[in-house]
Amino acid sequence: CKSVKDRFFKKGGEGVQKNKPKNQVNNIPLKKYEISDIFIIMAYKVIEISTVTAEEIEKVLNEWTEKGWKLDRILFAVKESQKRPSMAFIIFEDKKDAE
Repeated sequence: CKSVKDRFFKKGGEGVQKNKPKNQVNNIPLKKYEISDIFIIMAYKVIEISTVTAEEIEKVLNEWTEKGWKLDRILFAVKESQKRPSMAFIIFEDKKDAE
């Protein structure tokens, strides 16, 4: 079994990797993409909540995930003078196939 030094460095320690596979970058295998993988249309839905409570957030999450939307993120708007958020933006995403 070759040592790490023998596999990755030439004599003299130039730091050049030997026998690096062409389908890898930094020892991470590259995925082969087909044309159909490239054309993905992302649709986004933004829901604004002015009354930020756990119940209201739960209601919106349940409503839109039931319709097939996937939660992307929740953003909160907070005023400096308050501890609680004054607004929330719930962002959902949906992948659509390109036609």
